[in-house]
Amino acid sequence: MKAEFTKAVALRSEIQRGVVQWKTPEDVRERYPTVSFIGGNRAVFNMKGKKYRLDTTIAFNTGIVQINRAGTHAEYGSWIF
Repeated sequence: MKAEFTKAVALRSEIQRGVVQWKTPEDVRERYPTVSFIGGNRAVFNMKGKKYRLDTTIAFNTGIVQINRAGTHAEYGSWIF
């Protein structure tokens, strides 16, 4: 579990500091292999295994990552995209 927590903290930190330089979905998947792309530049990251989800929108042309919402796996099941 510690490794998963570390990944979650790393992702949040990378987004907050603006250091992500993702130009394509493949760039994201290289760093975070379990990310799910759901269309419209929307990406859902699994946190702590699949216990939590982080819903984002990635503007690949500018490198801006918007965090739309975060929630548990159960909450994710009721999200409307």
